[in-house]
Amino acid sequence: MVADLKRTSSKRSQLISQAKGAEEEVIQARSKADAVDAKSLANEAYRYAEGRANEGNQLVTKKDYSSAIKAFQDATLGYGTAVNEKNAADKAQTLFQKGDYTQSLQELDVVFSNAPYKGENKKARKLYTDIQRAQFNLEQKIEDAKSASNRGDLTSALAFLNALPDRDKEIFEIRNLKKTIIAQDQTPPVIQHTADKDYDPQEPIKISATVQDNLEMKEVTLYYVKKGTKTYLQNTMQTKGKGVCDFMILQEYHKGKEIRYYFVAVDANNNKKGLATQKKPYKIKSKRKTTNIPQVP
Repeated sequence: MVADLKRTSSKRSQLISQAKGAEEEVIQARSKADAVDAKSLANEAYRYAEGRANEGNQLVTKKDYSSAIKAFQDATLGYGTAVNEKNAADKAQTLFQKGDYTQSLQELDVVFSNAPYKGENKKARKLYTDIQRAQFNLEQKIEDAKSASNRGDLTSALAFLNALPDRDKEIFEIRNLKKTIIAQDQTPPVIQHTADKDYDPQEPIKISATVQDNLEMKEVTLYYVKKGTKTYLQNTMQTKGKGVCDFMILQEYHKGKEIRYYFVAVDANNNKKGLATQKKPYKIKSKRKTTNIPQVP
C-alpha cells in the first residue's frame, strides 16, 4: 500500500515537472514568434497556439497534468508553425516581386501543410492567389506577344510585353523575347523628320525627329554640316520611348547653299541605329522656295 502511494507520488511529481518544462518551452516559443512578428502574417496559427497555451494553464490548475503537457506541446508547435508561416510568406513575397512565381508558390506550400494546427493562413492564401493570377497573366501576355509577332504585328507584340508589371520585364524570358521581336523590326528608329520652315541662311533652322516608341530609344543625335565643310557638328537629345526631339541649327553654322544632316539613335542597350549615313546624308537646299525634306521609305 505504502509502495503504491510512493509510486503514485513519484509519477505525479514527474508529471508536474514535465508540465513545468513544457510550459517553459511554450514561453520560449512565444518569444521567438513575437521576435519575428509572426502574428502579422500568421494570425490564425498564432491564435491557435495562444488558445492551447491557455488550455494548458487551466489544466494545470485542475491538476490534469497529462492533458496539460499535451496542450503545451501543441502550443509550442503552434508557435513554431506561426514562425514558419511568417518566414515562408516573407520569402514567397520577395520571390513574387522578382517574378519567380514557381519558387514563390513552392515556398507557400509549407503554410498549407501545417501540423498540429489545421487552420488556414488567410493572408498567405491571398498571396498564393495573387501569384497564381500574375503567373497566368504573364503566360497569357507571352502567348499574345508571340502570336502577334508571328503574324507580323510587331508593335502589338511589344505592347503586350510593355504592359507587364516591372517585375516581369526583368525576367530573362521576357527580355530575350523582346530582343527577338525588336530584331525583326526593320523600321528605322527615327521614323519621321522634318524642318519647320523653308531654309533661310539668315535664321536658325529647326529639324524635328519623331522616335517610334517600341524601340525604347534613349537618345537621338543630329549630325549636320554646311556644304563645303567636312567636319560634322552634333546635337544630342535625350528621349525615352516615343517622343519628338527638336534640334536647332544656329545661323552661324548653316550659312551657305546647303545643309547636310543625318540622325543616329541609341537604344536602351547602347546599340546605335542610324538613319542615313555620312556618305549619303539628307539635304536641305536654300535655293528652293519650299524645303525639300526626304521621305523615309
